[in-house]
Amino acid sequence: MLQKRQKLLSYIAFILLFVIWMCGGTTLVVYMNKLFPYPNPTSIKVDYVIGIISAGSIIVVWVPQIWITYKLKHPKSLSVATLILTAPGSALSIYFMISFGNSLEMWLPNAFSCFFQVILLIMCIYYLYGHKCMSKKDDYLVVNQNEEDGSTRDIIRTVHL
Repeated sequence: MLQKRQKLLSYIAFILLFVIWMCGGTTLVVYMNKLFPYPNPTSIKVDYVIGIISAGSIIVVWVPQIWITYKLKHPKSLSVATLILTAPGSALSIYFMISFGNSLEMWLPNAFSCFFQVILLIMCIYYLYGHKCMSKKDDYLVVNQNEEDGSTRDIIRTVHL
């Protein structure tokens, strides 16, 4: 009963935080656009700060996932297909943002996201396919066997890792 109650409370807290975040973020953007029209230097500084905060949040999102995948040595429930689609999409969006002359704070979060997605994709492919191939290598174990006359002889046995 206690677990069901805690689960219900966590769902309610998540929904409330999500609604507060969405309303607060939207209100902040609308307020900043009304208060400081875009060519204003204050607006450019605010855009820069929000871009840096966004890049920091991207780091907070992806680094723990990379660490967990590394520690588990398996992607578990990560979707490799999604990573295959989103990593090149992020790279394309970075290319177009730079080619259209967008400022650093616009494309930096996408660059971090693309970088971490590519690292995670490489790790997932390695742990799903490459790690298994490498772990099936044969290793040889040398065992010394004592003979009745006191001498020893080496026996080579194949050990599958």
